Amino acid sequence: MVVGKESATTTNSGTKKKSVNGAFVCYNEECVAVKAGKATHGRDALSSLAIGLSGLAMLLFGVTFPVFSSKTSQSNTEQFNNKAVAFLKRSATQPTADGE
Repeated sequence: MVVGKESATTTNSGTKKKSVNGAFVCYNEECVAVKAGKATHGRDALSSLAIGLSGLAMLLFGVTFPVFSSKTSQSNTEQFNNKAVAFLKRSATQPTADGE
């Protein structure tokens, strides 16, 4: 990952330079975004995604991502992990909150 003004990519035909103006650029060849040719993301879009994921985690698990918590600790991390695993292992046939 690189945050910067310019990146250089080497291809068979030479080196291409691309202005990224403070964007997030992923160079991990195993990354799904890189494989799809979408390795550059604006910081605003990336921040919006992080905020959305944090809110979704709060809705689903009742706890925030440990990395976004002002009280980061081992117990908070374990609590998040336990709630996330419990959510993933829940039965698909469990009744919903309205009883259906």
